[in-house]
Formats: sequence, structure tokens, C-alpha cells
Amino acid sequence: MPTTSQDKYDAEMRDIGKEISELEARAGIAADTKNAREDSFFPRHVFSDTPLFTEASFREGEEDFARERASITRKIRHLYFSIPDVELRKLLIEKDRAYTDAHRNWFVASRDDAQQALTHAHSVRRHWWGSAAFYGVLLVLGGYFFFKIPGALAGVVAAFFLGRGIEEKARQTREDAIKRAQENLSSAGKTAEEVLSRAYTFTRREKFTGTPEENSH
Repeated sequence: MPTTSQDKYDAEMRDIGKEISELEARAGIAADTKNAREDSFFPRHVFSDTPLFTEASFREGEEDFARERASITRKIRHLYFSIPDVELRKLLIEKDRAYTDAHRNWFVASRDDAQQALTHAHSVRRHWWGSAAFYGVLLVLGGYFFFKIPGALAGVVAAFFLGRGIEEKARQTREDAIKRAQENLSSAGKTAEEVLSRAYTFTRREKFTGTPEENSH
């Protein structure tokens, strides 16, 4: 079964995640980081006065998730920078950034695949005329075989209308495929943009120094 770009990054995240778990265990913070990442999420927007399933409600939901991510980030940073072994700390920070890279690349690949799907959708049923010609010839030959010239002429008329029907069906199928692909691309593009806009838990400088950078998070 062929693999996709997402499969590649899924595997990469699994491998890096396993390494991170092993390193956190070595550092003695595995239980604390597990609790930090699984911190209960309270959807405050659900209990607000804002009507659900509205643009304002979705915006409040996004704000809730952003607050949760910020809270988890602060906890993970505190735990990592509390590790006495600087080299182990730097290695964990490096792996955390590598995991984030794979996570971001997954969504970029998803967006790129959606773009390719849209390109393909424009070619759906482009060669409808092949089917129309094939059935048209059958109608004309069949009409001639059974009714000679009058039958062949009737076959020509029938083939014309059949061809128009096949053309319309192909056009509708292609338009539907393009519409779905455009919607998927729009959704994948917005999600990728949102994921790429998120800051890394640790800066590039922190990866090399192992010490917290001022004004970060």
C-alpha cells in the first residue's frame, strides 16, 4: 500500500515521541510532563452567553485552545529547564523542536496534497467524448444493421442526444469534484497557516545553550 507524506511524518513523530519519553524518564520528569500534556481542558466558551455554533463561539473556542496550549508550554518549559543535567536538557529541547518540525510538516504536506487534488479535479472526466463516440458508433451501426439507412439516421440523432447527456454528466461531475477539492484546500490551507503561526516551545538559541531566553513565552 503506497505511503503518503502524512504517513512519513506520522512515523517521524512516533519515533521522536518515543525518544522524548525515554529522555524524560532519564531526567525523572516523565510523570510531570505527562500530567502537563494531559492537563484537563475546560471549554469555557460552551458555558458563555455566546450562542453556540456561531462565528463568535468558534472564535472563543479557539481562544480557549490557545490558552490551553500556552499553559502546557509554560509547564513543559519549567520542567525542562529544571533538569540539572544541561546536556540532557539541551537534547530534550532539540527533540522537542524536531517533533514540532515534523508536526508542522504534516500539515504542510496535507495542504500540498489538497492542492494536487484540486489540480487533478480539473481533469476529471475531461475525455468524456471518448465514451460518447464509442456509444454513438454503436447506435449508428446498430440502427443500420436493423433498419438500414433510416435506422442509421435515427442512430445519428440518438447518438447526438446521448453525447450531449454524457457531456453534461461529465461537466457536472467535474464541477462537483472541483468544488470539493477547493473546499478541502481552503480548510487544509487555513489549518496549516494556523499551525505554522504557533511558536515553538523552545527557541533555536535555547536548543544550543540549554538556558531560557529572556522574553520567550
